[in-house]
Amino acid sequence: MTEVADKATVELNARFFGNGGQLYELAAMLMDKNTTSEQLRDLIETLYPDFVDLDVVVSQFNVVRRLQPWTDASTLQQRALACPPSLVEL
Repeated sequence: MTEVADKATVELNARFFGNGGQLYELAAMLMDKNTTSEQLRDLIETLYPDFVDLDVVVSQFNVVRRLQPWTDASTLQQRALACPPSLVEL
């Protein structure tokens, strides 16, 4: 099991530019109903300034968190599935 966890960590760090651990912080923010747009903006700006269009992500976050399926979701996977496909940056 440790070998699988180690491999997953290495792959996350490679995919997210060495910030794999901070990805959990981003996921936690997306799950917290009290996360403000400014908090999300600051974290994304710190972690992935060139990876996504920051203004678009924050705008899409402001839209999606008003959708009932999004707010009812209890896991990040459920939130990902509840996110409309047109909100590609988020």
